[in-house]
Amino acid sequence: MLTLEALEQSTAVAALIELTGITTAPASKFDNRDTWDNRSGGGFDNRPSWDNWNKK
Repeated sequence: MLTLEALEQSTAVAALIELTGITTAPASKFDNRDTWDNRSGGGFDNRPSWDNWNKK
């Protein structure tokens, strides 16, 4: 089991999140991170935030 999987299943972590009042955001199909990648073998492209390109 990976560390993250263990944390996701931990009742202690769930209780801590509830105690602190942290809300979780739903999963989104938009990527809001700045990314550096080499698409289609071309030059590297630094795309800005909220770029919804197809990641295959």
